[in-house]
Amino acid sequence: MDLSPIVPWITIVVGSTTSWFIGSELKLTSSDSIFIKAIILSVILGLVFTFFAALLNGICIEINMYINKGEVNMEHRFHSFFASPLFLVITLLRAYK
Repeated sequence: MDLSPIVPWITIVVGSTTSWFIGSELKLTSSDSIFIKAIILSVILGLVFTFFAALLNGICIEINMYINKGEVNMEHRFHSFFASPLFLVITLLRAYK
């Protein structure tokens, strides 16, 4: 069983859900600083979930859930970092809604 296509999407879904909750909390702050805080938090989320994806990647390799165990798996670690703009949009939609 090869989980390599699924792992990056797990981190993106969890990151998007986290962005939704962060946007709910940002609603309670002053509207002047929401955009700046959302940008910073989205980049931080992207980095945190990149490390989370790397951890999941390592675990899946250890328990033999990947067919290809070479350097090609590196591409699966960075989906959540590239999803930082998505995290920003979700955070801002929830904060301003």
